[in-house]
Amino acid sequence: MFDYADKHCQQNTDCLVNISKITPFKWDTLYIIDSGWNLDEIKSVIGADLKERTDIFSKIIFVKDGQVVYFEEYYYYPDSGDEKILVLDFDYENQDKGLIAYYRVPREDSKIVIKMKRDPSVEDKIYYLFSSINEQQVQRNPSSFRKPS
Repeated sequence: MFDYADKHCQQNTDCLVNISKITPFKWDTLYIIDSGWNLDEIKSVIGADLKERTDIFSKIIFVKDGQVVYFEEYYYYPDSGDEKILVLDFDYENQDKGLIAYYRVPREDSKIVIKMKRDPSVEDKIYYLFSSINEQQVQRNPSSFRKPS
């Protein structure tokens, strides 16, 4: 994702990315889940078995035919040695519609937004903000659902 954004996107501009065009594997649904979810909650959302420890990091999970085909975790830590940092945008600042529980991105609607930003106070880092393109990709917390911690 970083390579694609570096090549095709400009800093401080929303960049439309079709995830299905840049993933080298087959998948049906992409889930982007914030930290704080336990394993059973994640399994119920993705409808697939998952064995990884899941409570600390934000996750990107690709599922194909009820099986996890790709799993990656991200932890936003500004003092990390990484030059490129992926930030999963759960839009905490704008909660008029309710807290975003997770993103569900089907392959047939697989365009997302990446916005590259530099923090002027940290010259050696580029932040890649990953967010949905439409409300259909956003799953909000119903009142009966536990908010992730």
